[in-house]
Amino acid sequence: IGTPNIHQKVLFDLVIKYNINDQVLFLGRQSRKKILNLYNISELIISASKSDAGISSAVSESMSCEKAVLISDNRDNKLWINNNKNGFLFKNNNLKDLQSSFVKIIKQKRPFLLSIGANARKTQLFRNNINIEMQKVELVYRMICAKKTS
Repeated sequence: IGTPNIHQKVLFDLVIKYNINDQVLFLGRQSRKKILNLYNISELIISASKSDAGISSAVSESMSCEKAVLISDNRDNKLWINNNKNGFLFKNNNLKDLQSSFVKIIKQKRPFLLSIGANARKTQLFRNNINIEMQKVELVYRMICAKKTS
């Protein structure tokens, strides 16, 4: 949990209830360098943000690292995540849905989560690729330049 919030106790209690406290870490805000290392040792990244503009950098980075993500279905998140294919969605601002989604995910076999992570990486390579995006920018510049010369 990056920023303390009112739902922390519920999440802590859930981890204890399912006896997975040796598998779940609540680390708080971390440095940029450390967070990348944490992505690499994690199997599931959860983002319960109530509002993002586009896809958040934490979710994008997690997906790029081939990690399964469980994120709220707010804003553009549902445009990036195909539920149970390249990640998991829960209803925005709905703690019960977050809880039930988390429980379903932790009951999955590891190969399933790895396949979700692999699909997440493919999504990032295809839809969030700097080379593809820069080609689009270059095309816009070329169009502007062509209009100025005509």
